Amino acid sequence: MKYSVQGQGTVELSDITDFKAKGGEGKIYAKGNLVYKIYNNPSKLIPEAKIKELQCIDADNVLMPLNIILEYGTGKPVGFTMKWVKNTVVVCQLFPTEFLDEKRIDNSNTIKLVENLKKTTIKIHKKDCLIVDYNELNFLVDNKEYIYPYFIDTNSYQTPNFKATALMPSIKDWHSKTFTELSDWFSFAVVSFQLFTGIHPFRGTHPNYSKKEMSKRMQHNVSVYNPEVLFPPTVRDFSHIPSRYDKWFRELFQEGKRSLPPDMPGTVTVRPIKIETIQGDNVLDIKFVKEYDDTILKYRAVYSKEIVTTKKSIFINNIKYKTSDTVGISFTPRKLIPILSKLENNELKLKSLQSAEIDNSKIDCVSKTTVGDSLFIVNSLGELIEIEFNDMLEKVFLKTTNLADKPSAIFDGIAYREALGNPFLFIPLTRGECIVKKIPELDGYKIINGKHRSKVCIIIGHKDGKYDRLVFKFDDNYNHYDCRITEDVENYINFTVSANGVVVSIVEDGMLEVFLNNLAKNTLKEIKSNVIKTNMRLFHDGVQIMFSQNNRLYKMSMRK
Repeated sequence: MKYSVQGQGTVELSDITDFKAKGGEGKIYAKGNLVYKIYNNPSKLIPEAKIKELQCIDADNVLMPLNIILEYGTGKPVGFTMKWVKNTVVVCQLFPTEFLDEKRIDNSNTIKLVENLKKTTIKIHKKDCLIVDYNELNFLVDNKEYIYPYFIDTNSYQTPNFKATALMPSIKDWHSKTFTELSDWFSFAVVSFQLFTGIHPFRGTHPNYSKKEMSKRMQHNVSVYNPEVLFPPTVRDFSHIPSRYDKWFRELFQEGKRSLPPDMPGTVTVRPIKIETIQGDNVLDIKFVKEYDDTILKYRAVYSKEIVTTKKSIFINNIKYKTSDTVGISFTPRKLIPILSKLENNELKLKSLQSAEIDNSKIDCVSKTTVGDSLFIVNSLGELIEIEFNDMLEKVFLKTTNLADKPSAIFDGIAYREALGNPFLFIPLTRGECIVKKIPELDGYKIINGKHRSKVCIIIGHKDGKYDRLVFKFDDNYNHYDCRITEDVENYINFTVSANGVVVSIVEDGMLEVFLNNLAKNTLKEIKSNVIKTNMRLFHDGVQIMFSQNNRLYKMSMRK
């Protein structure tokens, strides 16, 4: 499709190579250093006068509309351009503790990110503009240090002559009848609190409110600071919150006061991890296996190897290798030489844990994942590539195979993109095979997280102001699937699939879902047990279900 851009000339936008996403307002394309937003209904296009008013905001990380896009030939306004920033994640991806642990994002990064959000918000307010819809989907963060925010969807901002009309209920100040700087700061506080703790300040459970009554709790000031509110152990200790922010949050959420955020972060005292001894009950048999040097991030058994990854180390058959980097591990097929992989400055770095030399030319890489023992990357061209290792003569050679083009996001064992307005999942399998599957059920969702294991995909999608969990179960050839959707859930995924096809998923405290990955078997068991906590990380060793909690590894089985 051909368009004219005011002051820039013409541009060709392809649904095949340039399309990125679609939303309620229209389609998003990206080309060169620009994003192109084309409206479904041009009458809803942001007025040119408002674009001019937004230009007064002097912050490079505020991605505002730049130039009007015109329909080629007619000159009819149909959209606008913006600067395109790459190598970012959405702010809400930083809420779950598992993501922070995997990326080695510590609390000092979070403090810097919150302060940078605050500084940019002050700049916007100084120009007599309001953000209004200050929700977690309207901010991107760099994926290197995770401290630099980018403000997007600025066309919805309130400017001196153009009023905002809507915002997401989860960040709304229900005590304010108008949009003000203080209502912006309330929304900032909601997002910041989730960055520090991993939970919305009005989530958890209270005996007098249902799970769907969050807006009512916000109106009644019944926050997580209320002593009757219970929340899951995935929530990070409130001692991670700087003291001045903690006081401010309490005044906002629990006392209903409204004020500007504190000038300085204040002190942080992170208490030592509380180790809880887990024992089974009349439903589950729990057996302690081993204690490690730090929080266990991953466990897997492959070939004759047992691999445990903690925040500090990698253990291979109980041999300890120190590492402080975010790494993955693969093995060569013949000699089982362990190869560490990490992402650094958009390059894939490989290291052998033995003496073998790696034929390691520079490999362009912006994201990566592993499936079993295979390593998959997405390069800067948007190509999904499999990296294979071959060990010969004490040297490890690499082979790369292009499996697919243009995934927009890669998660744990799965990638995602929208193409021609339709959502697709890319499911890489081992040894040069990748399933590309159109999934209509994902239409309209902003995909936040995803995981694939052995014919089962679980996706967290955001729509209509809430997170939904979508569970897909495929047949052996990935030709057919069924889908189960649970609405309004917490933003995390925790499941494993054993060697005999048993899927075990922790959905909330005290609740396991158990089902088979066989599409023909549609039985779902809900197992209730007080020992089940959402901070247990599920793994498996063959048919044995495993889990970790903090730095301890356990086995789990059903009592007969």
